[in-house]
Amino acid sequence: MKTMPRPRLSESQLRSRYKEALHLMQSGDEKSIQIAVLYFRHLSDYGLGRASYNTAVAYSRGVGVAKDPSRAAQFMLTAAKQGHAKSYRPLADMILRGELPVCRNLPDDCRRLMAAQWLARGRRSLGLFRTPEFDPNRVSGLYQALGTVGYR
Repeated sequence: MKTMPRPRLSESQLRSRYKEALHLMQSGDEKSIQIAVLYFRHLSDYGLGRASYNTAVAYSRGVGVAKDPSRAAQFMLTAAKQGHAKSYRPLADMILRGELPVCRNLPDDCRRLMAAQWLARGRRSLGLFRTPEFDPNRVSGLYQALGTVGYR
C-alpha cells in the first residue's frame, strides 16, 4: 500500500499549529487534550522537537492518551534526536529504567553507558562541554560492543 506524501509546511505554519496544540492542551477539556496530542504527534513527524517532547510527556503521564512508557520513551528519543534540549535528561532516566524498547534487555552497565552518552550529548548541546580534553567521539569497548548508534 502506497502512502500519500506529507504536504510541506512552512516554519510559520508549524509554529501556528504548535501554538494551537498548546492552546488545546491548556483548555482542560479531555477531547481538546486528545486532539492536542494528535497535533503534537503530527508535528513530531515534521521534525519539531518540542512537539515530540510534549507527545512523550503525554504518553508518560497518560494525559489525552493511555499511559505507555515505551511510546513515551520512543517519542523522547525522537525529541532528543531532533535536538530538543529538555529531552536529554528524561531520555537518560527512561533508558536507565529500561523503558526504551531497544534498551529493555540490555545489562545495567550498558544502559548506564547509553544514558551517560545522551546526558553528555545534552550537556554538549547546552554548551557545558567546552574543555579541549572532552572528546565526544571517544567511546569505550563496551559502547563499541553495542554497535553503532545513529546520531544526526
